[in-house]
Amino acid sequence: MKPEAANDIIKKDSFNPARFFAMAEETAREKRIDVKSILEAIREPIVIAIKKDMPGVTDADVEIEYYIPQVRDHDSDAKKDREYKKAKFDIFVVKTIVDEVANPNLEISVDDELAKGQDVGGKVRVQVDTFGFMRTSTNSAKQRMRQKMRDTKKARLSRKWKDIIGTVKTADVTDTFDNGDVRVELVDRNEKFDLTLFAADRVPGEIINEGDRIQVFVAGIHEVEREVFLKITRTHKDLVRILLEREIPEIQMGDVEVMSVSRMCGIRTKIAVRSNDDNVEAVGACLGEKGRRLEKVLYSIRGRRPNDTKSEDSEFAAPRKEEIDIILYKDDPAEYIKEALKPAQIKEINVTSETTAEVIVTDENMTPAIGAKGNNAKLAAQLTGYVLDIIPETGIYKPKPGEFDDVDNAETETDNTDNTDNTDTPETETAE
Repeated sequence: MKPEAANDIIKKDSFNPARFFAMAEETAREKRIDVKSILEAIREPIVIAIKKDMPGVTDADVEIEYYIPQVRDHDSDAKKDREYKKAKFDIFVVKTIVDEVANPNLEISVDDELAKGQDVGGKVRVQVDTFGFMRTSTNSAKQRMRQKMRDTKKARLSRKWKDIIGTVKTADVTDTFDNGDVRVELVDRNEKFDLTLFAADRVPGEIINEGDRIQVFVAGIHEVEREVFLKITRTHKDLVRILLEREIPEIQMGDVEVMSVSRMCGIRTKIAVRSNDDNVEAVGACLGEKGRRLEKVLYSIRGRRPNDTKSEDSEFAAPRKEEIDIILYKDDPAEYIKEALKPAQIKEINVTSETTAEVIVTDENMTPAIGAKGNNAKLAAQLTGYVLDIIPETGIYKPKPGEFDDVDNAETETDNTDNTDNTDTPETETAE
């Protein structure tokens, strides 16, 4: 409901139910929601106003009755006016019949006209001055109605788009903006969606231009600054998972199963897989001959890059290539953690609880175990669900000069071995 329209609902001299219903119905048509939802939205602020003005009255004591005029779009204005004049919006407080009234907010005398013919201890509904409470609760009612309309719209869109939420779609870029946001169009079952891929949901370093075709993950219905919209992203880990499942026939047939995925968008993704068929090697099936199957997935998530140079006028032009590690899932937690921390060579793993583990490595394996900026340890922790306490075998580890320099760009050329730029490395490293 428009703010000015909502204000006009409350007249200076009286509450006009006919005008109220007309505006509520107009708002319901605009927002494509049930008019009853709007009327129920005003219930709470009215109850609050009554409780404030009449101490002791509880929510259960308050009753609201309304009559919704039967008006159709093709009805004449005269007929609509006649119908709206029948509109009713009444508020009642339920009071107890007593011999002597002690609390007029909750009780009514047995001698009162409204209580005639009824016994002491019975209940009677007493109408409340509508205007007084409508005027008091106008601002609160407007807020509640707006929130109710947003909630209703969110629920309606969730039902409408339930089939595409949680899926990966191909989107055509129709426009780009200086702040990094991208406008895209995607089609599902002959229905077009004009959506925004926000800068925060893009892969760091990728370049997207108008006319490009990109893969996006439909994350769900979101609400930002009172606007409800369908959220799409390229940073979600399920984007990689679904793209991998599309490329691997063994996954589609159930011979190979994806058990877990952890992702640091733009840097590295780890995927744990296992085989449900003794004749199928899970990791090899995902990689394909010479890694060609995985290359197709990498192509979709990396996006276009500049030629090893950073554009001076764009913060999205930093050339970084995300890598994917396919590891073998193990039922044994210690063995699973060992696989997740590859390429580091682990000497010993002590699982100390259902969620924590102590990892002991030789000094020379501290660097690959922790990884550049701690990325390898963090990804392994996310993948396995364990908090990992990585400890050097000697108890005291002194890194060599330059050993923890950031060498992200060289990772792909060194057998996926991570490094870190943390020169003040502690004796242990905990990853969550």
